[in-house]
Amino acid sequence: MSVRPRSLHSLSGQEWQQLDQRLDALLDLDHAARQRELHDLAARQPALAAQLRQLLQGDDAEQRLDQ
Repeated sequence: MSVRPRSLHSLSGQEWQQLDQRLDALLDLDHAARQRELHDLAARQPALAAQLRQLLQGDDAEQRLDQ
């Protein structure tokens, strides 16, 4: 079953703040550790993990363009 993330535009300020904190923590990890953390989070909070993956995909695409 696939969990579709909520639109980032529909997040409240508090929801965005929590998402931003988790995103910052994930960006500090290497790729393998980031994937493990997302996998563990998906088991507990699949919608949150999906939102974070969505944001990280944008970051990965931006990094590829910068190369």
